[in-house]
Amino acid sequence: MSGLSRGQNVATDPALPPLMGTAEAPGDPVPGFAREGAARRALEMGFPSVATRLYAELVAAATDPVERDRLILDGVMALFEADRIDEAATAMLDLSVPNGPRSRLRRGLIAMARGDVAGADAALVPGMAATLPVNERAWFHYLVGAIAGARDEPQLARRAYANAIAAATSGLQRARFELADLRSSWHVSQPTPEQASRLLRRWQEYEGEQIGYDSAKRYAAVVAALGDKATAISFLQNQILVLRGGQVAQRDDFRLLLGLIAGADNDMGRNALLRLLAEGAGREKQRIALRMLVEGSSDDAQRANLRNEISQLLAETEAHPIEQDLLLFRAQLTPDTTAATRDALSLLERFPASDLRPTALSILVGAAWDSGRYRTAAGYAAQARRELPAGEREVRAQMGLLQAEAFFRGDDFRSAADAYAAALDELPSGVAAGDVVFQEVLARIADNQLTAAATRIDLLATDPRFDVINRWQAEWNLARAMQAQGRAADAYDRVNQLMAELGAGRAVIPDALAVRIAWLQARLALEAGEPEQTLTRAPEVRRRVGSVSPELREEVLSSMQLLEAEAYFALGRHDEALSTLQALRAEHANTEAAVYSYIAEANAQAAQGLLVEAQRLLTELVSTYRDNRYAPFALYQSALMAEGRREDIYLREAIEKIEELVTRYPQSDLVFYARFKQGDLLRKLNEWGSARQAYELIINQYPQHEDVRAAQMALADTMKAQAGVNDRSLKDSAAAIYERLRDLATAPMELRIEAGFKSGHLLSERGRWERAAETWWQVVDEFLLENNDPAALGTRGRYWLARTLRYLGELFERQGRWEEARRSYAVMRDRGLSQAGWAEAQLERLGVRGTVETTTGR
Repeated sequence: MSGLSRGQNVATDPALPPLMGTAEAPGDPVPGFAREGAARRALEMGFPSVATRLYAELVAAATDPVERDRLILDGVMALFEADRIDEAATAMLDLSVPNGPRSRLRRGLIAMARGDVAGADAALVPGMAATLPVNERAWFHYLVGAIAGARDEPQLARRAYANAIAAATSGLQRARFELADLRSSWHVSQPTPEQASRLLRRWQEYEGEQIGYDSAKRYAAVVAALGDKATAISFLQNQILVLRGGQVAQRDDFRLLLGLIAGADNDMGRNALLRLLAEGAGREKQRIALRMLVEGSSDDAQRANLRNEISQLLAETEAHPIEQDLLLFRAQLTPDTTAATRDALSLLERFPASDLRPTALSILVGAAWDSGRYRTAAGYAAQARRELPAGEREVRAQMGLLQAEAFFRGDDFRSAADAYAAALDELPSGVAAGDVVFQEVLARIADNQLTAAATRIDLLATDPRFDVINRWQAEWNLARAMQAQGRAADAYDRVNQLMAELGAGRAVIPDALAVRIAWLQARLALEAGEPEQTLTRAPEVRRRVGSVSPELREEVLSSMQLLEAEAYFALGRHDEALSTLQALRAEHANTEAAVYSYIAEANAQAAQGLLVEAQRLLTELVSTYRDNRYAPFALYQSALMAEGRREDIYLREAIEKIEELVTRYPQSDLVFYARFKQGDLLRKLNEWGSARQAYELIINQYPQHEDVRAAQMALADTMKAQAGVNDRSLKDSAAAIYERLRDLATAPMELRIEAGFKSGHLLSERGRWERAAETWWQVVDEFLLENNDPAALGTRGRYWLARTLRYLGELFERQGRWEEARRSYAVMRDRGLSQAGWAEAQLERLGVRGTVETTTGR
C-alpha cells in the first residue's frame, strides 16, 4: 500500500473509442497515511484498543516489505499497551527483518511483561538508544528501569524512569511514562502476608506523617498483589475520607492508587480518577488520571460518558489546569468532525506554545479529510509538518505526501504537483519514488500543464528513482491528454520514441502496458494523418497480444479492427472499411469496439452526406445495445444529425431524440449537454418560453457543472430575444445575468468578455450611450490592455473583443467623438484582432494613417 491516489486525468468522454477510456494503474482511493495518522494518534493518547484495530488493517493492506515491517512494529506497541502480550509476540514473527533496534526494543518489552528479566536484558545492546527513533528512546529508558526494578535496584530504576520521562517528546508521551513509572513504583512482584503486616504497623505508628502515608500506599499495593483487592480498595477509600482538607497531594496519591488497583473500568476506580481530574492539585497527576480514564474507556458508551465528563469540566467558569489536554482528548473522543475541529482549533488559538499542537493539527487533518474538505486538510498537513519535532522524520514525510494527496483530491492540481515534487526529498517508508513522480506528472497533466509534464518526464527519464513502469504509465497518460487537446502529432512523436526504446531493448515493461502503448501508437498515427502507418502497425499489435490476459487480448484485437476500419475510411477505401466492421461485429460481437463500430460507420456515412443511413445505424445501436455506455451518445449524435437537416420537422425530431436520451439515461453525463442543445433547438423554432425552461432546468439541476455559466449566458440571450422591444422586465433580467457573468472572477475569460459586450449592447439599445461606452471600455481595458497573458483570451475572446471595439468606435462616431473612435479602431488594428483590416479601412476613412496611441483615454 503506497497510499497514492493513482488515476487517469482525461475525462471519460463517451465519444472516445474503446481502450482510450481505460485508466492505468488505479490505486487505493483512501491513502493509508490518513488511517495511520489516526492509529498513531490513538496510541499516543491512550486508546490502544482503537490503535490495534487500525494497525491490523494497515498491515493487512501493506505490500512493501519495509513499510509492512514498520507498521507491524507500530502495531506491536499498540498490542503491548493494550496488555495483549501474547499477540504482540506472535506479530513479531511476521517481520521480514527481525533483528533491528526497534525489533530488539519490543522483544525486550515483551520479555519484561512476561517476567523474563534475563530475556529483556539480553535484548539491550550498548549504544542502542541512539539508533532508535527519537520518539522511542523513552521506551528504552523505561525498559532499563523495569529491569533494574525487577533486580531490586531501586535507585537505578528511579533514574532510568526519570530518563524516560525526560526523553518524552510531548506532554502526551510524558504522561504515558509517568503512569508507567507510577505503576512500577507500586508494583509488588513477590508479596507476603508478613510484608503486609509490617507495612500496616508502620502506618499505624506514623499515622499523619509522610512515612505513614508512604506505608499506607505500599500496604494497599501489597494487599492487592496478594489477591485481596476489596480490602485494598476499602482501605484506600477510608484514607481518602479521613484526610484533612489541606492534604491535597496525599489525597491525589491515594486516588491514583485506588484507580490503579480498582481499574479505570470499575465504578470505584473510575470515580476516584474523575475526582482527581476535577479536584486534584498536581497537573502531572491529573494528566495521568486522564490517560487512565481514556485507557479504561474501551467501548463507545464509555468514551461518550468520558466525553461528557470532560465537557462538564470545560464548562466551569474557572479554567481547568489542564484545559489544553481536555480540549485535545474531547476532540479525539467525539465522532463529530465539526466538534473535533472546533476543539482542536480552540487549542491552537488559546495555547500557541503548547506541545500538543502537532496532535491537534493531526486531528484537524483527519477531520477535514473525513469530511471531504481536502484543500483544508492540505493546509493543516503543511502546518503540522512545520510544527513537528525535528526527530519525527517519518511523520513529517507522511504529512508532506498527505498534503500532496489532499491537494490532488481537492482538484488543486498545480499545488499537488509542487507538493509531490517536494515530497521526493523526504519520502515516507515504503513509498516508491517512482510512484510519487508519476503522481506529480499526473497532477501537471490534470492542471493542463502538458508541456511542463513532458519536460518533467524528460528530466527524470534517466533518474533511477523514476522506474520504467511508472515512466511508461506517465507517458501513456500524457499522450492521451495531448490527444484530447488536439496535439496528436506531439503525442505520436513521444509514443514513437517509447516504442523505439522498447524495440532497441532499452526498456523492459509488462506485456499489458507494451500492448496498450503499441495500440496507442497505431491510434495516434491515424489522428496525425498517417492512416497507412496505422494499417502497417496493426500486425505488430496483434503479435504482442499473445502474452496478455484473455480479457485484454479481446479488447485490443477488437479495438484494432475498429481502428483499421477507421484508417480505411480515412483513405477512402469504404468497401474495405465496411467489410472490416462487419467482421468485427461477427468475431467480437459483445465488445465495446463492436458497439462503437456503429458510431464510426455512422460518422463516415454522415461525412458523405448520407444522414438518413447514419441515423439508421445509430438507432440500431440504441435498440441492440440499450444499456451500453455508447447508447446515450448515439442518441445525442442522432439529434445533432437531425439538426443538421435544418428543416423544422427535423429540428423537432432532434428534440424528440434528446427527450428520449434524458428519459432513458437520466444519470448520463450527456444529460446536461443534451438539455442545453434542446434549448438551442427550441430557440431556432422561436419557442422562447420552452427554451428558457430548458436552460433554467439545467442551471438549477447542475449548479456546479463546469459549463453552467454558458447555460446562464444562453438563458440571458433567450430572455433578450423574447423581450423584443416592449418587455422591459425580461431585458432587465438578461442585463443582470450579463453583468453578473462579466464580473464573475471564476468564469472563463472568453465568457466574461462576451457578457461584457452584451451588457454594453443592451445599454446602447436603451439609449444609455455613456453607460454603454463605459461598459465596453472596461471590457477592453481589463481583458485586452491590462492582460499579461494574451494567449488566455482564446479565439472566442478575441472575437468578442473585436466586436466590442467595433461597436464602441461606431458609437463614438455617432456622437461625433472622432478621436475616441479612431482610438478604438487603432486598438483593433494594433492588437491584431479579427477584422483588423476593416479597422485599418476605418482609420483611413477618418483620415488617420500610421500609429495611434492606444493605451490612454480610459
